Amino acid sequence: MTLMRASQVLSAIVLAGVTTGTVLAQTQAPAPPQTPASREAQLLQRTAQFPDDIVALLDLTRIYVDQRRFDDASKALQRAQAAIQRESLVTGFMPPPSSQVRAGEAVYRVSGQIREPRRTKFVEPIKPQIAQVAQVSGYVIIEAIVGVDGRIRDAKVIKSQPLLDQAALDAVLQWEYEPALLNGVAVPVIFSVTVIMK
Repeated sequence: MTLMRASQVLSAIVLAGVTTGTVLAQTQAPAPPQTPASREAQLLQRTAQFPDDIVALLDLTRIYVDQRRFDDASKALQRAQAAIQRESLVTGFMPPPSSQVRAGEAVYRVSGQIREPRRTKFVEPIKPQIAQVAQVSGYVIIEAIVGVDGRIRDAKVIKSQPLLDQAALDAVLQWEYEPALLNGVAVPVIFSVTVIMK
């Protein structure tokens, strides 16, 4: 069993509340359980102080999804995406996910003159059985390169939900888009997509 697979199984066991029969010695008293309402209040305070705190916005989105408050989740997710775009403008060029870019080929980030391509083929992600048993739901954010033919050339996870990552990647790699245009010419683009699994 690979280390990653072992980690996923362990996460599923912990999340499902299954006991393994092994008693672990605790070196310190456990922190009191945090209610979703108190965690939400902390995150709202954090995002009020730091409006571009991407992690806090994404955590807030997850809380809203778990509570089935999808309008609030959508708003928090839009704020996170806007913060990601602002950060990429501040930090400048961000390299593509891998070596799928050919030498000398420009890959453009979605912004300004280049709009996010419109998806033409959607494949629903299949939630892994272990995630179903563990009752894990949430979202995975994936950064993808769409080629001039509209197909996903490469993708990588940038916001992980370990039990859902591979299912999200498998689905996104099958999606197709209208090619992005720059001055009327199709160009490869890099952008992020959010896959939500309930």
